Formats: sequence, structure tokens, C-alpha cells
Amino acid sequence: MVKLKSATEPIIEGQLHKLVKPGDSFWSIDDGALLIELQKVYTMEWWSCVIVGHPEIDTTKIEPENSKLDELDDDTRAMVTKMMVRAC
Repeated sequence: MVKLKSATEPIIEGQLHKLVKPGDSFWSIDDGALLIELQKVYTMEWWSCVIVGHPEIDTTKIEPENSKLDELDDDTRAMVTKMMVRAC
């Protein structure tokens, strides 16, 4: 559950769409803007939304940055290869 309140009204309220690592997540304020960085438990999953019930995006339309497979760590390379095979 996430709940951030301004003076009177919640800014964000609800259940996160997926699991995060609370100890590795943090927030800060930069130039008056609240920045929240959530570290996902399952890092290879695309989230269709952050808060359950909020508008969702079509994650199949996401085009990740190009990178060379040999630049990725073993686990990431295996996951990317698996995703590429599924897409064919």
C-alpha cells in the first residue's frame, strides 16, 4: 500500500501493481518535485501500471533500448533470449 498526502488530499494512494524491494526503494525532492524510485522484485517484468486500478499501458508496444547481447549479464541475456524466442 502506498499513500502520500499533501496538505489535505492524497497525491498517490493504492496498492502497487507488483512487488517492490522496500529497502532498495527511495524518494527525494528535486527542484520542488517529488521523485519516487521503486526497485522491482522481478526486474524483468514490464508493469502495465504502478497502482492497481490506475490506467494501464500496453506493454507489448514498448520498444526497449537496443543493446548488444554480449553486453548483458548472464541472467539478463537468458531472459532477453527467451523473450525473443517467444516473440517469433
